[in-house]
Amino acid sequence: MTVKEWGDGVVFLHRVADGPADRSYGIHVARLAGLPASVIERAQVVLAELESERTVEELEKAPRRARREPPASPSLFDAPSEHPLAAELRSLAPDAMTPLEALRRLAEWKQRYGGD
Repeated sequence: MTVKEWGDGVVFLHRVADGPADRSYGIHVARLAGLPASVIERAQVVLAELESERTVEELEKAPRRARREPPASPSLFDAPSEHPLAAELRSLAPDAMTPLEALRRLAEWKQRYGGD
C-alpha cells in the first residue's frame, strides 16, 4: 500500500504499489485501530530496541544497571482493569437515595476521580 507520512502519523492512500514497504507501519495501524495508548507506547519502546540493532547477546552482557528495562505493561490479551467507580456504581441503589444523598455522592466521586 502506498503511504504518506504526515507529522507523527500516516495516511494510507489506498493504492497498491509494487515492491516492499520502506518500513513497518504496524504501530500506526494499531493507533488507527484504537489500541490503548499503553500498548502503543510499549510497541514504540520495543521497536526502538529492535532498530538499535543490539543483539540479545549484547543485552545479556550489559551490566544490569545499564540495561534499559522496558516498563511493565498489560498484555494485549488481558482484560482491561475495572475502574474503582464501576464497582461503586453497581452497588448503588439510586431509587433508595434522596436527591441530597445523590448529589453528595456525585460531589464525592467528582473530587475523588478527577474533578476540579
